[in-house]
This record gives sequence, structure tokens and C-alpha cells, in this order.
Amino acid sequence: MDQDNGSHSLASLFTRLTQEVADLIRQEVALARAEVSEKIGQIETGVGSLAAGGMIILIGLFFLAEALVVGVAAVLQIWLDGVIAAWLAPLLVGLVIVIVGWALLAKGRSNLKARNLELRRTAGSLRRDEELVEEHVR
Repeated sequence: MDQDNGSHSLASLFTRLTQEVADLIRQEVALARAEVSEKIGQIETGVGSLAAGGMIILIGLFFLAEALVVGVAAVLQIWLDGVIAAWLAPLLVGLVIVIVGWALLAKGRSNLKARNLELRRTAGSLRRDEELVEEHVR
């Protein structure tokens, strides 16, 4: 009779363990879904900010570049012929603008790298759950 109770108790323990593992998996999936939704929101916000910022900067840069080209050409005419200053000024201004634009794009791309979008909380929680299960199995 004791042996039968022991096997019944063992069976109920396995049933309970199975239910708890299933609950744990459901909770982990829910956490992963929530974290993925959060990361998708970050991506959308990042891309939207990059696009809007890029357009606004581009419009402003058209006006600033035009004024800068005229100013640089006027300064260059002090030392150079007017024809040379006329093509060298836009070349220099354009080069500076390209460098600034490249730096902004590099920053935006860095924000969207995979390591910034990792599901860190889910991964940490899964590691803790794995350790907990290993402790209970021992």
C-alpha cells in the first residue's frame, strides 16, 4: 500500500511539474512577445526620427549651403581668380556637408544594430528558469 501511495505521489508530482513547466513556457512566450513589441516600437521610432530629421536637415542645408557657397566664394576671390573661386567654393562646402551627413547616418545605423535590439530580459529570465529547473531536477 505504501508503494502504491509513493507511485501515486510521484505521478502527481510529475503532473504538477508538467503543468508548472507549461505555465512557465506560456509566461516566457508572453514576456518575449511583450519585449518584441517594445523593440519593434523602438525600431519604428528610430526609423521615423531618422527620416524626419534627415528631411528637415536636408531642407535647411540647401539654404545654408547656398549662403555658405556665396560666402566662401567671396573669401576665395581675395586670393584666387573669380572663376576658380566659383567652382572651388561649392566643392569645399559640398565636401563638408557630405562628411556631416555621413556622421549622422552612421549614428542612426548604430542605433539600429542587432545588439541594441536583443531581448535581454527574456534571455535573462530563460537562464534563471533553466537554472531553477536544473536545481529541482537534482
